[in-house]
Amino acid sequence: MLRLGHHLISRILFLVLFTTICACSNPEEDKTSHYQSGMEHLAKEETKAAILEFRNAVQIDPKYADARYQLGLAYMKTGEINKAFQELQRASSLDPTNLDAMLKTAEILFLAKDYSESLTSTLKILENEPDNVPALTLLTHLKLNDGNNTAAATTLDKAISLKPDSDKLYLLKARIANINQNPDETETYLQKAISLNHDNKQNHRALIAFYIASKQIDQAEEQLIEMTKIFPEDFNPFINLAGFYQRSGKKEKAALAIDQALALDPENENIHLFKAGFHQKNHEPDLAEKTLLQAIAALPEAKSCQTMLADIYVEQMKLTEAENILQKLLVLKDIPPGAKLVQAKIAVINNDNDKALTILDKLLADNPKWGEAHLQQALAHQNKGNEELSQKAVEEAVKFTPGNSQAHTLLAHLHLGKKNQELARKEAAIAIKLEPRNFRAALILGKTFLADHEPQKAIKVFEKISRILPENIEVLHNLAISRMATREPEKAAVSFRKILELNPDHSPSLAALVSITIRSKGAGEAVKLVQQQLAKSPDTPGHLMLLGDLYLQQKQLTDAAATFRQAQQVAPENPRTYLRLGQVLKMKDQPEKAMAVYHKLLTRHPGSLAGLMELASLQETTSQPKEAKANYQKILAIKPDFAPAANNLAWLVTQEANPDLGEALRLALVAKEHMSEDPNVSDTLGYIYYLRGSYSLAVSQLTEAASLLSDSPTVNYHLAMALKGKGETEKALTALKRSLSLSGDFPEKSKAKALLRRWQQS
Repeated sequence: MLRLGHHLISRILFLVLFTTICACSNPEEDKTSHYQSGMEHLAKEETKAAILEFRNAVQIDPKYADARYQLGLAYMKTGEINKAFQELQRASSLDPTNLDAMLKTAEILFLAKDYSESLTSTLKILENEPDNVPALTLLTHLKLNDGNNTAAATTLDKAISLKPDSDKLYLLKARIANINQNPDETETYLQKAISLNHDNKQNHRALIAFYIASKQIDQAEEQLIEMTKIFPEDFNPFINLAGFYQRSGKKEKAALAIDQALALDPENENIHLFKAGFHQKNHEPDLAEKTLLQAIAALPEAKSCQTMLADIYVEQMKLTEAENILQKLLVLKDIPPGAKLVQAKIAVINNDNDKALTILDKLLADNPKWGEAHLQQALAHQNKGNEELSQKAVEEAVKFTPGNSQAHTLLAHLHLGKKNQELARKEAAIAIKLEPRNFRAALILGKTFLADHEPQKAIKVFEKISRILPENIEVLHNLAISRMATREPEKAAVSFRKILELNPDHSPSLAALVSITIRSKGAGEAVKLVQQQLAKSPDTPGHLMLLGDLYLQQKQLTDAAATFRQAQQVAPENPRTYLRLGQVLKMKDQPEKAMAVYHKLLTRHPGSLAGLMELASLQETTSQPKEAKANYQKILAIKPDFAPAANNLAWLVTQEANPDLGEALRLALVAKEHMSEDPNVSDTLGYIYYLRGSYSLAVSQLTEAASLLSDSPTVNYHLAMALKGKGETEKALTALKRSLSLSGDFPEKSKAKALLRRWQQS
């Protein structure tokens, strides 16, 4: 075996390594190799591979203008406009002779609405090459954008003289003619564009759009049919024709055109979706469902069809069927966003609003202009009682999907809730125009007239809806209310009775009938009416409360108490049953029993302000000041600005052995802020000012109280003391004598008598 010496091996290895390094270290050849490889990938339409090669080339030589130019063009093909702009701009700066790179940057600037920079680049191109037709075309667009139509036309004519066979230039000429309101010229130029390039679909579409805009419907139809003949293998003209027929109300022709499109490309999921959408718009949910089921059977991977079918099931409240479809879609690697939206819709329906909002927040983060997602967000916020967030979300929905009738309806509802009838009416009208069968929007429209005291207009709206939905309780109820507003009680009674036939438990209608009956036949007949209705639905809490109120009005306290107790048994969670029963027991002078009822209420509803207030008031009058004070404090812990509790607690503080007059004043001022017209509040505040030695302020408040409660001995007594403190002795004596001259006892009567004796002696 031949053995090589150690030094010889080392020299050979060195030479191999040196040769390799030399072979790999020629940057000029490397960048050219990457560039040529990129061009080869472009020829094969392998754009992403080409981008990689061009990037390698510019990495080796950042000033490689040709590579940057081709890289920019490749980025344009992939839709990466920002990257394209950067590369093309760099290419034009490295090679000022590359006017195409400069032109494309100018075009991108124009699309980005940076018109000033776009114009600068365009003029620079034309300085170097005055007959550059693409640059002249862009300059025409820039002039039109500035409103300089004459200059635009002149520039365009020069471009046409240089390239008279360009259909695109005649499309632009038609646009200028249309701006100048010259329809004959517009049509001529559009037809010229078609004659120059009959195979360009854009030319045909432009002519069709012109005919539709100028209401030449027959010509538009003729041109659409012509397109289906010129491009018989393309389904798009048939879809366009179907859309035209749909808008024109020619349903059968539209359906035929859709089927022709589907015959050309039966595996195209979008055509199946279009057909299902067509049936939905025509209120044919069964046909829409059938279309989608057929599509899914033929195309098992048709995720969009599955999503749309789930959405239709949600609209039909077939939630189980919708969830069965979602179970398959939500486990996919690439979950369709539409499926997540349907999931959010189901969550909103189930009142699982936090779950819905979590889903929708993510969807909107990825697609902030998704109007339907904003609408569902608005519904979720509305369910949670957050009207402000709901309105904000639905305004976004209307902005991004102005054709969504449901969004306009919700916005109308929210405006009506804020008593903005004008905006509510506007949105309701839009909703009805978009969807004439939208009875919810029509209801809101009628309610805006009611709110604006225009019942006759409201009646017209409600009668129209009632003809379509004769057994809809909400419509009948609003119609009846409108009749009441026009003083037609008998006509209103007809609707109220019909409601009770449809729904015997509808207490608002029974209450309205009671009101009509009392005016025409008296309270006795009203009692009989309620008793008759209770015979049909004996466990309706509203009916029982109504009967109890009637007994209460007639001072039939025993019957009232028994009825309210019955209502309490039927609806133990209803606070009104306890409050009414307590009221009756107070009227029967049974404060202990009344307090027991309020304690029972507070066991079920510890935060009931009305229950706490009634209990505290009774405790105060039955010499339980400590307990009353504790309950007033509970009320103010829940609602710090609850004026009645603040006023009563302030008074209780003044009755203590060492009263905290600072705290009493704070409470009285809270009451005054929220019940400034109440003379009892003025009396409390005035008395506290008296105790604090602020006699002028005391006299001011107590004079105000006495003007409204002139027959109150307590108020006159307080006023007398304040006047005395202020030094107005004669007025004080008059007020004191008046307090003692008024009939009835009052807590301070013995003090007032003693005070009068002292004043008279002095």
